Amino acid sequence: MKKIHVLLIVLSMSLGCFAQSEPRLIVGIVVDQMRADYLDRFRPLFGSEGFERLRREGAEFRYAHFNYVPTYTGPGHASVFTGAPPFEHGIIGNNWYDPFLKKQVYCVGDERQTSIGCESDAGMHSPHRMRSGSLGDALKLHTFGKSKVYGLSIKDRSAILSAGHSADWAFWYDSESGDFVSSSYYQKASLPKWLEQFNKADRPRRMMRNSWNLLADRKAYAHLAPDQGPGERDVFQEGGVCFPHEFSSLSRSEKRSLIRWTPHGNTLLTDLAMELIENEFLGQDEFPDMLALSYSTPDHIGHAYGPNSWEVADQYARLDRDIARLLSFLDETIGAGKYTVFLTADHGVKPNGAVLNELNIPTGIVPSHEVARSTKDFLQEVFGDTALFERVFDNHIHLKLDSLQLPPEPLIRALRSHLLAKHPNIKQIYTRMDLEGFSAVRGMDHLVLNGMNPLRTGDLVFDLYPNYTTGGGHEVGTTHGSSFDYDTHVPLLFFGKGVPKMRSAEEVYILDIAPTISNLMGMMEPDGCIGKPLF
Repeated sequence: MKKIHVLLIVLSMSLGCFAQSEPRLIVGIVVDQMRADYLDRFRPLFGSEGFERLRREGAEFRYAHFNYVPTYTGPGHASVFTGAPPFEHGIIGNNWYDPFLKKQVYCVGDERQTSIGCESDAGMHSPHRMRSGSLGDALKLHTFGKSKVYGLSIKDRSAILSAGHSADWAFWYDSESGDFVSSSYYQKASLPKWLEQFNKADRPRRMMRNSWNLLADRKAYAHLAPDQGPGERDVFQEGGVCFPHEFSSLSRSEKRSLIRWTPHGNTLLTDLAMELIENEFLGQDEFPDMLALSYSTPDHIGHAYGPNSWEVADQYARLDRDIARLLSFLDETIGAGKYTVFLTADHGVKPNGAVLNELNIPTGIVPSHEVARSTKDFLQEVFGDTALFERVFDNHIHLKLDSLQLPPEPLIRALRSHLLAKHPNIKQIYTRMDLEGFSAVRGMDHLVLNGMNPLRTGDLVFDLYPNYTTGGGHEVGTTHGSSFDYDTHVPLLFFGKGVPKMRSAEEVYILDIAPTISNLMGMMEPDGCIGKPLF
C-alpha cells in the first residue's frame, strides 16, 4: 500500500511538471510586409529590448521563405498559422475569381454574417473559405476547447485567418467608425465590455493630434534614399513627402482612416493586445492560450513609400519600441519564461519602380487587361469569336472549356505559346495539365503549384520576371506578390519558453512555424500542415 501511495505521488508530480512544461501563452506576431533584411538594415535605429531581445535570447532563422506564389496578405497569414500552402488551405489570394460562382470573391467575405460593433458591413466576414485547420484550431482540439484563442489586427483578413475556425474572437479595425469590430461568426451578440470601453476612448483621433517626427537624428537615415525619395506617395496631401508629417489639417474621419499609414497604428494595436490579454485573462490558468497578433501598418506605409524610404525605416524603429513594450508587459502579466513568441511576416516587398528606374534596373508592368486582350485576339483568330474567354484575374487566365467540342490540351498549349511571344516579360506560363498529378511540397521546387488550388485556380497561370508586376507599384509606391526573394524571404524569430538560443542560415519555410509550435506544445499539428519542426 505504501508503494502505491509513493507511486501516486510521483505520478502526480510528473503530470504536474508536464503541464507546467507547456508555455501558458503563445503569441504569434506577423508583421505585414517585413523583408528579412530589415532586421539588419534598420538595426542602428532599434533599442535593445524589442527585435534585438528576440534575436539575442531566442532562435533566429535567417533564411526563411514562403514556398509559393502569390505572396499576399491573405495567403501569408493562412500559411503561417496552418503550416500549409494555398494548394491545401485554399486561400490563393486576397481576392480571386471563383469559376463556379462566376464572380470575384474576397478571401474572408461572408454575406451570411453580420457586423458586431459597427453599423457598416465591416463585420460581414469569416474564415469559411479556408479549407485547413489553424494552429489555434489544433490548440482547441488539444484541450477540448478549454484554451482561449484570439486574432487581432488592423486588417480583417489578417485577424480572421490567423485565428482560425474555432477562435473565441477575431477583432479588426473599422476605419469608418475608428473602432475595433468583429463578426457574428463568433456567435456573440455584442463586443466584450472591455473592448466597448476601449473603443469609446476614441484613441485614433487622440493619437493623430500628434505629428509624425523622426525618432532618431536625421543622420541615422542617411544610408537610405533621400527624405523625399523617388516614387513616394503623398499620403497626407501635404504637397510633399518630407518629415515631419503634420495631421492638424486632417478632418476627424480622415484621422481615423489615415492612422493606418502612421506608426500610431502599431501603437494602437499594441495597446489593444495588452488590454485583451489582461481582460480575457490569457495565460492565467492550466490551459495554454494563443493570441495571433498581426501588425498591418507596415504594409500600408510600405506600399505608399517603399523599402528605401525614411517613413518605412522610422516606422520600424517605432514598432521596435512597441514590441519591447509588449514583451515587458508579458513578463509582468504572464511571467518571464512562461510564454512563447514567434515573429515573422506574411510577405516582403519589391523596391519602388521609380527607384529601380533611377538605378537602371529592369522593371515594368504587364497589365492584366493586355493579357486578356492577347487571349481574346488568339481566340478570335482560331475560332472567329471570343466565347471561350472568361476572365483574367491577377496572374490567372480563366477559359470556358466546358463548351469546347475538342480536346483542350492543343488549344491551351497554343495559347501559352502565343502569350509568351506577345509578352516577353512573362517568364513562364503553367497550365492545369502541367500540374495534374502533383501535390504540394515543403520546398521551393513547385512555387506556382503550391500557390494554386484545384478548385479555385485558372486554366493558365503566368509568372513574371523580377521587378515586373501586373498592376500597381511601378511609378508611385510599390507592391508585392512575386516568387522572388524580395517577396518570399522574411524574418523568423522564436523566443521564450522552450526555445533554444540559436542562429541558423539553413533554408527553412514559413510552413515550419505551425509544426514547431505544435511540437513545443506536445500536440498534433494543424490538419493540413506539411512543414516540419525546426527544433
